[in-house]
Amino acid sequence: MFLCPVCHHETVTAEVHRREKKAIITCSNCNLTDEVEILPIHMPVDAYCAFYDRIVKREALAATSSDKTTLSQEKAAERSEP
Repeated sequence: MFLCPVCHHETVTAEVHRREKKAIITCSNCNLTDEVEILPIHMPVDAYCAFYDRIVKREALAATSSDKTTLSQEKAAERSEP
């Protein structure tokens, strides 16, 4: 079991499908599911690391774009104040 980067519970499993060169990563707590490409030599921990990096990067990008929107709104409000 691995730690979920979204709900922070240790409820993530990685199913490795070597023939299909993919792994299915699933959190049994928050139902987050993702599929990552793997190499035949990869172990479940390698698949989890690829999944974790993808989710963390996605959250960081979302936070960054949210911050930019907030800053733009604040600047627009400052300009409209008398």
